Amino acid sequence: QQLVDSLGGTVLGGQVVEARLLTSQESTAASTTTTVLLENVLTEDDLEDEDCLEESLSDLRELASRWGAVNAVDVEIPTSVKIQMQGGLEVGQSVAASFHGVVIGGQTVWASVMGRDGTAAAVTPDANGTETRYDGAMIATPAPSDEKPQPMYSGDKLISERFAEMKRVPKIPTKPEPRDYARVKPIDDEAVKPLLIELLGELMRLQKRSQQEENNNNVRARRRLVMGLREVARGIRAHKVKMVAMANNLDEYGALDAKLQELLDLANSEGVPVFFEFNKRKLGKALGKNIKIAVVGIQNADGAHAPYKKLQQLANRYGLV
Repeated sequence: QQLVDSLGGTVLGGQVVEARLLTSQESTAASTTTTVLLENVLTEDDLEDEDCLEESLSDLRELASRWGAVNAVDVEIPTSVKIQMQGGLEVGQSVAASFHGVVIGGQTVWASVMGRDGTAAAVTPDANGTETRYDGAMIATPAPSDEKPQPMYSGDKLISERFAEMKRVPKIPTKPEPRDYARVKPIDDEAVKPLLIELLGELMRLQKRSQQEENNNNVRARRRLVMGLREVARGIRAHKVKMVAMANNLDEYGALDAKLQELLDLANSEGVPVFFEFNKRKLGKALGKNIKIAVVGIQNADGAHAPYKKLQQLANRYGLV
């Protein structure tokens, strides 16, 4: 009860924490766990960048938490993620059904509930909404090969074999054209893109330099940029993010679309301008990365005030704030 009293009402990331003691029935349910296997859920970007992987796993945890408490989210080889839920088979089936057949990162996810012996042992609906039963049959895996796979690189950096094995699975390309959310308030000014490239590139350079010079705690507290829908939304709530650059071709998926709309609504209510000048690949390139980036929030423009102020002026002129 003392812990509940100390945590309840605390503000973390701009949100008020609610705390209470579990009932005896809830405590019993919490002692039961179920594991859901998600296959083909990691993208090339996740495997090339540690921050992207962490963000994707956090997103999966958040989506799964709609059905109950999440104990753990772990990466499996070759392209799988295991989500351990508190609760029995019914909870696991609900989580699997919510993921199965959806497209994330341009890839169609396959989901099932795992038995204690490591087999797919539960019912999950297929992409057409019909049920497919897996009665303890092992999940099919490719036959082992004696041929040693070629090493893979990201630029001049060798990718560990654990992640290289995931990357060798063929990927479904995402659509490059802008979506409707990025066309609501277009900016007809050729200066926007070069200003964004200058701003993002310089702030990323300065942030990397800070990471090399300071300890991790100070770097996190004084970050110039934050990335990912969850982190940017949190920064807006905490009145830290002052400007947002969002890719104009984010994936269409109900739960993630809800997070996207939440972020846009937050930005609108807080008067934070959002620019949609780049697709995911080009936004990553503007940050000096060889991966796709969904969204980036500017928290601190120190060292790049000139392009930042010009972008603020353009945002005011075109009604973005």
